Amino acid sequence: MIESTKANKLLLGVRGEKPSDIESIVESLQRMSQLIMDFSEIQEIDINPLLVFEQGKGSKVVDARMVISEHNT
Repeated sequence: MIESTKANKLLLGVRGEKPSDIESIVESLQRMSQLIMDFSEIQEIDINPLLVFEQGKGSKVVDARMVISEHNT
């Protein structure tokens, strides 16, 4: 999924930049998916931005917004 994005080329490293920690992006997506599966009351999650550091150094959510339903639908 990440490879199909326009950002993939940047994540792999361009113009002398080191490759980004793509594995931490994968892990973040998997964890967010599990969170949504475990809590059906989550209607939306917005993470912006997700800072991705160089390979092996992880990533960090700077800001996030979550919408929770009052009633489980």
